[in-house]
Amino acid sequence: MQLRLPLQSPGPRASILFAAILIFTQIACEPTPQVRVYETSKSESTFVSGPLSGSAPGRPSGTTPTTDNRVSTPGTTPTLATNATAGPRRILGAIIPADQGCYFLKATDSPQRLEPLMADLQAIVQNFAIDPQTGRPSNPLPEGWIINPRNDIAIAELISPEATGKIKFTVTALAMPPSQDWQGYLLSNVNRWRGQLKLQELSAETLLSSLVEVPRTGASIPSYIFDAVGTGTGAMNPTPPTGNPTTPPTNPANSAASPPLDAPNPPANRPKLDYKLPEGWSVGQGSQFRLATLNIDSKQGRGEVTVSMATDNPQANAMMWFQQLTREPDAKKLEPMVNSALDVAQKFAVGQKQATLYEIRSSEQATAPMLLVVSLPTDNPELHLFVKLIGDNQLASDQKSNLIEFVQSIEIQ
Repeated sequence: MQLRLPLQSPGPRASILFAAILIFTQIACEPTPQVRVYETSKSESTFVSGPLSGSAPGRPSGTTPTTDNRVSTPGTTPTLATNATAGPRRILGAIIPADQGCYFLKATDSPQRLEPLMADLQAIVQNFAIDPQTGRPSNPLPEGWIINPRNDIAIAELISPEATGKIKFTVTALAMPPSQDWQGYLLSNVNRWRGQLKLQELSAETLLSSLVEVPRTGASIPSYIFDAVGTGTGAMNPTPPTGNPTTPPTNPANSAASPPLDAPNPPANRPKLDYKLPEGWSVGQGSQFRLATLNIDSKQGRGEVTVSMATDNPQANAMMWFQQLTREPDAKKLEPMVNSALDVAQKFAVGQKQATLYEIRSSEQATAPMLLVVSLPTDNPELHLFVKLIGDNQLASDQKSNLIEFVQSIEIQ
């Protein structure tokens, strides 16, 4: 539709008439609005899909109250599409055996976006090292790369330069298998990644020809770079990774959270939690790294409860919790406190499973900070549910029974 206008300057009444005609024209020419639903695949640019709890105290939007005052938390949240969600997917990663454990680097994106990063990844693998105090990668990075600290799931993430799209490589760790089991361990984990891309499994005979071998100074076993393209999403399969995630590496400080191989890229459908809130507890502000966040408001003060999933590694996890609480970087100084907390950890039943409650104290003063952490097995042998109460000694002691009742009320769907 075209509109021919006079060349002379319009007067006031003509301007009003012109505006009315223009609005009518836009409305008449626009197509009828349609509701569109977009599906996006999981991108490893983020650890998880988004907050699962509400944004304000009380019953949040998206949760469903039940007759017994239970709260259901939805298992998925909408995510924005990225510029790398359509078409073939590529996994560029590395498997790095070390004395402290086996480390895994992984990025999933489009083939074109990952192509420029091969040389940098090889340099990172060649020089890969772990700081024994922080448990984080300590090797120098190529120009423009940065490192983000670990969170509840990953040891760290390495981010490529802005010019290459800020691609995130997650860094995770598992305990090393016995030397005689290394070949099978390597094959199984390579085939897991291939399975995520919907590629055919390799055999022991074809395994090494599919990998780029990267010798490392002082390492008895070389590292390997994995690079493959497929039609799968690159997301973690429901089956657990090969390895014994409950066995800590030689130095617990090096594997702090000792997360599962692909924890930063969980399945698209995250667990749905159903639970009953104790008196004085409410649903709080969500976080992308947690399954739920709860607030405690009691006469002893205020506290917070977080719910997340990770690998159960008692020694390494307890070390991480004490480091968080005390801000003490020297793991040797904390070892007596860690061992004592593990010795007195309390067991209690949750349905057919057995949970473990750890008390993490910096001192015995009533106002000193304290953590109560419950580790609860799930149907996935790779992952435990971790429920952490954060407060001071007085609050935590008063809320301990409520924490146990809360955990016993949790149902994972």
